[in-house]
Amino acid sequence: MALAQQDSLKISLDDLFKMANTGTNQIKLSNALFERSEEVIHDKKNDRLPTASVNGSVGYLTNVGVIGLGTMASGFYDMPHFSNSYALQAGWVIYAGGKVATAIDIAKIENRIAGLDLAKDSQGIRLLLAGYYLDLYKGYSQEKVFEQNIALGRDLLTKINNRYQAGAALKSD
Repeated sequence: MALAQQDSLKISLDDLFKMANTGTNQIKLSNALFERSEEVIHDKKNDRLPTASVNGSVGYLTNVGVIGLGTMASGFYDMPHFSNSYALQAGWVIYAGGKVATAIDIAKIENRIAGLDLAKDSQGIRLLLAGYYLDLYKGYSQEKVFEQNIALGRDLLTKINNRYQAGAALKSD
């Protein structure tokens, strides 16, 4: 009896659902896809904003050598060795034929689909766990009924034996 009590775990259905929501890989994946779809909406909305970029480069140039030209015997000419270039670009989408708005709408629809997938996976896991929970409860109830039937059968057998010994019952009873 003490061993049977150590093997059992009492948990409510709500706690079981909470554990499933945090521990099921399918729900974790669906939740990650839902969060990703929210980030996509945010990124698509940022396409409406102006963009700016700055580029720069620095380099080193060697002496230029031209054979047959110049007054120097070696043909190399002195020149500045440092080179640089800078670029600043700014842009703003004024008209794109509804491309940005359509991309945002598509991202919102994908977000709704991801939310529905998350809810479907969560409900599927909950229904599965509720079925297992009810099966366990049914088995527990059947065990109680069997134990009660065994006790009633023993009582009936004791009564029949007492009646038989008193001569009030037949052997066939």
